Amino acid sequence: MPNAIRTEAAENDLQEIAYYIAAKDRRPLVADKIVAEITSKCDSYAQTAGAVGTDAPHLGKGYRTFPHKRWVIIFRYLKIKISK
Repeated sequence: MPNAIRTEAAENDLQEIAYYIAAKDRRPLVADKIVAEITSKCDSYAQTAGAVGTDAPHLGKGYRTFPHKRWVIIFRYLKIKISK
């Protein structure tokens, strides 16, 4: 079953989004909800095996995007095996 794997940069972006909403907007519960929504979308889109998002060749080979509220998620589908 395919899974979404987030890069370190993606993790940092999620933390920045959460910080901005929680601290700057003073809405910590909303921050948690938004981060959960984004990660859930990424996980569910990982299951679609290439059928989601808009092609974004200007970002690099295989990159795709999809919007979530006021954010744009940048991703690509990879075929890798993770050993357990």
